[in-house]
Formats: sequence, C-alpha cells, structure tokens
Amino acid sequence: MKSKFFLLLIMLFTSSVSLADQQAQLKALLESDQLTVTSWLEPANDAVVSQQVLLNIEVATTTWFAGGTKIGLFDIDDVVVLRREQFANNSTKREAGQTWVVQVWTIALYPQRAARFTVPEIELTLAIADGSGGEIEGKAKTSPISFSAVIPRPLAEQKQWVATSSLRVEQSVNRDIEALRVGDAIVRTIEIKADDIAAMMLPTLTAKEYDGLAVYEKLPKVEDSVNRGSYMAARTQELTYVAEKQGEYIIPEQEFYWWDTTNNSVQVEELPKLTVIVGAGAAVNESVVNDESVSVVDLL
Repeated sequence: MKSKFFLLLIMLFTSSVSLADQQAQLKALLESDQLTVTSWLEPANDAVVSQQVLLNIEVATTTWFAGGTKIGLFDIDDVVVLRREQFANNSTKREAGQTWVVQVWTIALYPQRAARFTVPEIELTLAIADGSGGEIEGKAKTSPISFSAVIPRPLAEQKQWVATSSLRVEQSVNRDIEALRVGDAIVRTIEIKADDIAAMMLPTLTAKEYDGLAVYEKLPKVEDSVNRGSYMAARTQELTYVAEKQGEYIIPEQEFYWWDTTNNSVQVEELPKLTVIVGAGAAVNESVVNDESVSVVDLL
C-alpha cells in the first residue's frame, strides 16, 4: 500500500515538474519574440452605447500550433460579452524573412451605458510545437485594454434605441383587416432584423389593449447568426387580434430609433398604422377565448 502511495507522489511530482518546465519554455518563447500575443479593439475609440465592439486576440508563432487554443472567460460590468464564433481565423504572415502561423480570435462586446470600460487580462491556454517533434503547453495572458462608450446627443431623450449598421422592420397580416366580423381573428407578424448587434438587444414591441379588440402575444422568436464574419440578429413577434365588438380600431404606428454606425447619424424606422374594421357577425365565445388549454391561434 505504501509503495503505491509513494509511486503516486512521484508521478504527481514528475507531472508538476513537467508542467512547470513547459511553462518556462513557453515564457522563453514569448520573451524571445518567437511567440506573440496581441489584442486590439474595433472600433478602438468613440463607440456608442449598444454598438458592437470587436475584441481581437492574435496568437502568432514561428513554428505551428500543436493543439487547440483555449480562451479564458471574463466579465465586464454593464457590457454584454458574446463569443459568437467558435473557431479562430487561421492564416500565415511573413515578417523580416520569418514565416509566422497566426490565429485570430474575435469576441463581441456590447456596452450598455455611457462609461469607460476595461477589458481585463484574459488567460490563454496554448499548445505550441517546439520544432523538434514535441510540444509546449502553457498559459499566456493578454494585456488589459480600455474603450469608451457614449450616448449621441440626438438620442439622449429616447428611451429605446440601438446602434447598428443596418435596421429593417417589416410587418404583415394574414387576412383583410377591413372586412372582419365579430368573432374573427387576425395574426400580425412583425420582423426586426439588424446587423452587428445581438438579438437580445433588438427593440421590443408595444401591444396596445383595446375595448372590443382583444390582443394576444406569443413569445418572440429571437435568432443570432454569423455569415462569413458578419453578425446578424432577427426578432419575430406574432400578435393575434380577436374581434369582440363592431367598430373601427386604429393600431397606431410605432417608431424605432437607431444610430447608424456607418454614417454616424440618427435613423428612424416606422411601422405604419393599421385600421381594423369589424362589422356584424357571430359573437365571440368568451369561455373558449379564456380557456388556457386552447391556443388563440386555433381560432383562425
């Protein structure tokens, strides 16, 4: 039993020495500029609240990567941090006659208030080939880097807006809304799409209640996607209106303010108003409408 215990101690000690030795080798590569870790922000200055700020982390070696790079987790107060791409952008470069193998990792940051923020040190776990058939595993860190976010003066009084390079808002209804009868239901679908933003930050919709026109909301569908380095977000929401009384109902227009990060200007997208006209018809069975086991969409 004692022999097994001492064997275990020897194995742990040997492993510890090996890890410490590899870390020392990795440090030597960094100090001799055969391995570099750099980071930068895009944009580096004058970001707007909710604007996407890309944190780029570049790892470059004069040999090659022997395994996957692991990027440590980090938090920044009042900044949404999203790792939207699972893989690095791999490439090579040549400097002063030396060929480098390069990995660039990108993390999206979204500041939620006007302030100066600091991206802390980020720990990287690396596996680098030593050039002789072996590999060196160890840890390195990025340097802290800061950026500021501001609220543009034209948007200072607006309660809801986003910063993006493009925002599109569309709506549709599933039937003629000017020839309804009591008991009819219509489905209004609203879709908001934007680039360079997270879906969780897209503007929300306001559903107004009416006496005689009941409104039922579905949970919105939100989706983030990446296409060749371009980030896109979409929010789709369905509102079902059930006609309970005859009359004319105005669903007002709704404005969506956004800061155009390409042209540095305020833009406004508008959903036009809808006029719903309800004539005579079959009365609504309120016991059915209020039955939670029956979906309002089933009334269509």
